Amino acid sequence: MRRLAHVHVTDPVVVEGVDWSRYASGLIKSSLKRRDLTYADLVEALARQGVKESEPNLRNKLSRGSFTAAFLLQCLAAIGISYIDISDVFVPAEVVGNFPKVPRLDEAEE
Repeated sequence: MRRLAHVHVTDPVVVEGVDWSRYASGLIKSSLKRRDLTYADLVEALARQGVKESEPNLRNKLSRGSFTAAFLLQCLAAIGISYIDISDVFVPAEVVGNFPKVPRLDEAEE
């Protein structure tokens, strides 16, 4: 797998009126759908990681979009996501143009 070169962003991207919670929960939901997994499957996978979660509670968290970054990462790991590119996955279109393009390293640079 080719690695990405590091790009330093000096100015934060600020967009008013974006519901970031919705994008975070959408990332989990879309990842489940792409892998043909259910909430029950995610509850089981989280349990294997030692994260106790009921299906109704999981549904509520994802519906509200109110969960910690740690929980987001636990869900993504449980689903089997090893890489996300936020500019492609859940960042709104009006924000994407503000992110610098990340160059890929060629074999000689790795």
